[in-house]
Amino acid sequence: MPSELSTRVARFYDVSDADRDAAAEAAATNLAVQGFCVLDCGFKDKKKDVLEKAKADAAALDEAEAFYRPEELVFTGLFGDEGSARIAPLNLREEPERQGLKSIDAEMTELAQVTAPFISFKMGLEIVSRARAVLHETGPLEGVIQKLTPSEASMWLSDFRFGRVLCVVCIGPGYGEMELKPYAEEEAKPLKVTAVPGTVLMIRSDKLRVRHLCRTRTLLLSCNLQASGGTNARLAPNPCAAKLQVWLDERLHNLKQAETEDRRAELPRHLRLAMNRQCFKGQYMAVRGLASRVAPCWGPETFWCGGLKTPPG
Repeated sequence: MPSELSTRVARFYDVSDADRDAAAEAAATNLAVQGFCVLDCGFKDKKKDVLEKAKADAAALDEAEAFYRPEELVFTGLFGDEGSARIAPLNLREEPERQGLKSIDAEMTELAQVTAPFISFKMGLEIVSRARAVLHETGPLEGVIQKLTPSEASMWLSDFRFGRVLCVVCIGPGYGEMELKPYAEEEAKPLKVTAVPGTVLMIRSDKLRVRHLCRTRTLLLSCNLQASGGTNARLAPNPCAAKLQVWLDERLHNLKQAETEDRRAELPRHLRLAMNRQCFKGQYMAVRGLASRVAPCWGPETFWCGGLKTPPG
């Protein structure tokens, strides 16, 4: 990976529209060439107060027991066992009091909107939406792992399968490193990027395995930028999505086999439909039909006159 690209920082605040477009193009170029880019959104100096508010919001979420320790199938698709020791998926639209986290979340949305046209031009990735924000707390592995449910697995599968670019904001207070390693090159030496409070990164999450390493507890906010259906049909998802799909398929199969007439599996409607379509129990049959709609008539001449000026032949 070229060192001159890995150290270049795209500046995204206090600039004109032309400079902002230039920074967006530089960010997309870095993503295309090396799989990640480092951005300056002003959190290290003029927006320090936003990070302090975000830390206070995280403390309130901790008191509300919003954090939990995820299973391996989840944290391997995020920042690893230490980088995502505890996580809190957020729906910030329904939490008006989280002003610090909402400001950072809005910044990630704006970055997605500004860079999307250049990402499409440079890499052929049509970014059309973004996933929910996830708050990460790095640190030692403590606490009990929350058991993965089919409903939660379905939500993470959507994040991992359709997510192509991961946007990360380092809130702090700890100073750490982002370890990036290509999925396709197991023997490759990982590249480490300094992640101090206020650092913003965009990473090709479908190409690079991401781990966050920090000796002290720190906070990160992330979201996946999701590609269009055509892009996702053309490109393979990251390996974490494939493993999560296998787990979900096996779980739905086991739930279907355990069902009885008096006891049905408790699942959301979309998962119940998926289970009934792909899992079978006992005897089953295929029902096929064919229908057509034609003009009523008594003879071939009348039939052809209904759609053609003259009979064929």
